[in-house]
Amino acid sequence: MIHSEEIIAAGKLIVSMSYDLEQEDAGQFSVIKMSPVMKFHTEKFTAKGLGSVFVMKMNMGLMQMVSFILTPFERDMPMLSMDYIFAPGTIKAYAEFYDLTENPESGEYQAILTSLSGLCERYRYMKDVPQIGTPWYADIRKVYLVKEGSDYSAMNALFQDIVTTYIETSRTLPLLASDARERKRMVVRNYCENLVRNGGASTNVFKKKFGSDFTSQFFAKVMFGYERT
Repeated sequence: MIHSEEIIAAGKLIVSMSYDLEQEDAGQFSVIKMSPVMKFHTEKFTAKGLGSVFVMKMNMGLMQMVSFILTPFERDMPMLSMDYIFAPGTIKAYAEFYDLTENPESGEYQAILTSLSGLCERYRYMKDVPQIGTPWYADIRKVYLVKEGSDYSAMNALFQDIVTTYIETSRTLPLLASDARERKRMVVRNYCENLVRNGGASTNVFKKKFGSDFTSQFFAKVMFGYERT
């Protein structure tokens, strides 16, 4: 099994051990063709009791990419966005926790961030990928790891530890009431609208190729799943 497939399988297994995964039809977004040789294959799931699970992969032989996003609507967790880029001799790992919550300053939510920030300390020994500038979303992305290495086993263990820690933390939280779930969806929607408006590394690629309308629909229906299909 190639590395990107192993990462995806591990992520889905970890989630499914705590939440039932139900796959949904990604429709026109199942395969997104950027060029004759670059295609993104996507999968969308609902983790019952948690929220949306999104997987995207791209395999160009020597270069592979994986995105794994957990967007919770049923528990007041941050959104977890992970990207892995495999290139000859190196692997880059991006793990970002976004404060898509109504009350990010509450004691309960801050306790969650404190628990997740333990990952930063745990992997401090790993090489950081240099960050250039301050992105517009910095205020809602206080906890993140951006690492680089050549040891696949270590980078795979990093991925699994992050997802496992996230899922285990989520299980300590109560289910949100239906009205709170709807308000959380609106927080995610506002974030996605700002993301399309203000841009981001991958967002800009989709906007340039397909336009803002396509990108907005992709985010709403599949990538972050705040719009019910």
